[in-house]
Amino acid sequence: MVKKIRIAAKQTPIQHIIQPPTIASMLAIIIGMIPQLKAIVYGSDAPLAVINDSLDIIAGAMVPSVMLVLGGMLAEGPNESRLGTRTTVGIIVARLLVLPLIGIGVIYLADRWNVLVADDKL
Repeated sequence: MVKKIRIAAKQTPIQHIIQPPTIASMLAIIIGMIPQLKAIVYGSDAPLAVINDSLDIIAGAMVPSVMLVLGGMLAEGPNESRLGTRTTVGIIVARLLVLPLIGIGVIYLADRWNVLVADDKL
């Protein structure tokens, strides 16, 4: 198993790993861990609060946008699509069933283990 992971890691180009969502997630973790940086971005009197507010507005439109893109990709149907039936069904199950369940599970476990900080938006 480890050998297969090493082979996959060697063959995967770095530009496929370092995508904008990955960079944003790493940056968010760093900002959230350092209280001085967190005070600059989060809070009602933060100097960069406008960025946080803008990203909140964009985040509100993200789920419907992703659903539109997914619908556009799958609009051809499994018979006429280049993806095939199994791949189309896999995408639908993963995006609409598995990923939301994993997200709910992570939040549930974090709440159960008291990892979530009360009154902390981050």
